[in-house]
Amino acid sequence: MSAEPDAQTGCFFMNIARCYELFLTDRKITGCSDSTLSFYEYVVGKFVRFVEDNNLDPSVESTHQHILPFFLHLQQQDLGMTSLICSMEGETIS
Repeated sequence: MSAEPDAQTGCFFMNIARCYELFLTDRKITGCSDSTLSFYEYVVGKFVRFVEDNNLDPSVESTHQHILPFFLHLQQQDLGMTSLICSMEGETIS
């Protein structure tokens, strides 16, 4: 969490990278399989890196604004969600 509240709203915002770390820790504690954790790290990690690499607002509250540009980015790289899943599983898409 940020140390200072947002100047406009007075609210504290969770950074998406920190939220992602907490999510992975929770999933490990609850006993998710290694393959599930690897999937989260691969797919969600790509999204977090996309937000960071493009200097987008990293607050969780603005995440919804980044989903479509992220999917467009994947599409431009010929990586749709099906391709991401299959590449995680070691398969190829024709």
